[in-house]
Amino acid sequence: MIADQEIFCALANKLKLCKNDQERLKLLKRPLPKAIDLPLTVKDQLILKSILVINQDHLFYPLDKKHIQNLLEDLYPVESFYQSIGGIVGYHAMMLSLLSNDTLSHEYKSYEQPEDVNIAQEDSLTCKYILEGLYALPFLAEIYPVGGAADRLQLMDTATHSSLPAAKLEFCGRSLLEGLIRDLQAKEYLYFKLFAKQLITPVAMMTSEEKNNHLHILSICKQNKWFGRSKDFFRFFQQPLVPALNGKGKWLQTQNSRILRKPGGHGMLWKTAIEQKIFAWLALQGYTKILIRQINNPVASVDYGLLAFCGIGYQKNKQFGFASCLRLLEAAEGINVLCVNEKKQYCITNIEYCDLEKYQMKDLPLKEGSSYSRFFSNTNILFADLKAIEEVTKKCPIPGMLVNQKKTCFINKEGHLEECEIARLESMMQNIAECFSASQIDELDSFLSYNLRHKTISTVKKKSTKTNSLLETPEGCFYDVLYNGYDLLKNRCDFSLPVFSSHQEYITKGPSTLFQYHPALGPLYTIIAQKIQSGHMTWGSELRLEIAEVQLENLYLDGVLHIIAEHVIGHYVEDRLVYSQQLGRCRLSNVRIKNQGIDRTPSNIYWKDQISYHEKCTITLKGNSCFIAENVELTEEMQIEVEDGVCLLAFQEKGQVVFQKRPLIPSEGIWDYKIEEDTIALQETGALSESL
Repeated sequence: MIADQEIFCALANKLKLCKNDQERLKLLKRPLPKAIDLPLTVKDQLILKSILVINQDHLFYPLDKKHIQNLLEDLYPVESFYQSIGGIVGYHAMMLSLLSNDTLSHEYKSYEQPEDVNIAQEDSLTCKYILEGLYALPFLAEIYPVGGAADRLQLMDTATHSSLPAAKLEFCGRSLLEGLIRDLQAKEYLYFKLFAKQLITPVAMMTSEEKNNHLHILSICKQNKWFGRSKDFFRFFQQPLVPALNGKGKWLQTQNSRILRKPGGHGMLWKTAIEQKIFAWLALQGYTKILIRQINNPVASVDYGLLAFCGIGYQKNKQFGFASCLRLLEAAEGINVLCVNEKKQYCITNIEYCDLEKYQMKDLPLKEGSSYSRFFSNTNILFADLKAIEEVTKKCPIPGMLVNQKKTCFINKEGHLEECEIARLESMMQNIAECFSASQIDELDSFLSYNLRHKTISTVKKKSTKTNSLLETPEGCFYDVLYNGYDLLKNRCDFSLPVFSSHQEYITKGPSTLFQYHPALGPLYTIIAQKIQSGHMTWGSELRLEIAEVQLENLYLDGVLHIIAEHVIGHYVEDRLVYSQQLGRCRLSNVRIKNQGIDRTPSNIYWKDQISYHEKCTITLKGNSCFIAENVELTEEMQIEVEDGVCLLAFQEKGQVVFQKRPLIPSEGIWDYKIEEDTIALQETGALSESL
């Protein structure tokens, strides 16, 4: 294989220097099998001869017209995308080279922990970055790489038993993709509250053919009526699938003799986005910066992290940025490092955990006895300048190439289920940062922010097992979501709460408390803490706030309370969401909620929001409506529904709870947002403060 590798590498180097396919074809001298009896273009011949040259001619069989056409269809994107390294031949040569090397030669001579912009503490500088992040929103587009294989999740359609992509995972009662859009709309709503202007941020998603990912993504958007946005504000571009090899370097085939292909990594994003005119589309609308988020990290949007991160990049006019945090020792996460080469050129980049040994790097603790690494985690939350990225992608179209080796199951050519370790070439989007180098550290056009880990990353990557490890599972991610909610209530909203569940208690008994909320409630904790002030929750209680305009004062909760606004952040005009004051609002002051709450049966799947209840109190606000209660106790099962255009009052009279309707005053229950110095202050409207 070593001899083959050297031959293939030499040929790939020649191929990548050719000006066109005709020149490339002349380098591939082996004749095609005569049995291939169909008209072939120059590109067709180039692809088929490349297969011969790299000794993968088993892919030709069965030698019929349909099969050859399928083969060409599978490999056209591979030849095109990897042209800069020699096309199909270059792809195979790179795979063999990376597979055979135990250590990697690299132009960098040392790796250090980069200097960071610390936003873990909400000090005056962090507050300024938060506001800069808000000012950046009219110029900041978002890109979501959503086309990954996510094989370890083992997600399956219960009806058809077909595999599903990660975007379809139901987390907290909605798909992961819906969660991303909710987070985005929460920022837009905050902007609306401060500046009285509606933003509709363009969103581009990199999908793939894997597990019908592209069609599933489109289906989610259509089912949600494009989330109240015009579909013109969405763009989709597909990353190519790449061939998978076994340990002997043989390309694998699946049922119907198709090549076994997998996504080629999110490093394909830059080149593919440029080729499919995504960047041109964004630039045409006046967008200059991009936030890149992965779909499998729901906690990234908690509190102010994303706003402050983008605020740093926007205020300093940086060309690239990493949002980082502490990393557990030996965790399966990449690391962010500052690299220095022989010429004393510096750059910030990422090294994947699987390559640490190859780079002869040791995963040492932050300090003696610490469970955290000396290097921060690469979270794949990225900031980028549109023009700068477009320019450097010309020089580095395929950043951070590495081999992804995983054991997987697939239906083989004979129609049998086969399990084996497969390898494919992947590239890493974050490694494009190596193009932003400088001779002085303080001259770098890239940056790294540091935030608390539990408010930065908790991923959903694999199906949970019978072990007690929750890392990277939906259960583990939901545990972190609940911890963030607990931290918010206890430390910012002055709530008295039972001790937060340990991992073991969480697995065996369920969570000690559940607090979930619509991100438009804040998303900043400083905003939420002005809306929710003091309260008490008993063990096993649940508070759910699917509402933005709410005021809770001295709430006692022993059981379950759901406050659900039909319209959380505005009203709809022909399926289009308009940010406005026509929405649900609620005020509870000195209210006691007591019911039997959650039925703690083993069948509850909390992270899916599949929860059984004995009793609960649900306040549903239809359309533009308001519920106000003060000094009352709501007990047992209670369903309160407030009609559109109505304000429903609840008060105690002669030991009974009395409900009284009246017409809604347009401004009641609405908070006024203002920027005071470097913070956002809320003020009650007159109607809110005088309602009772």
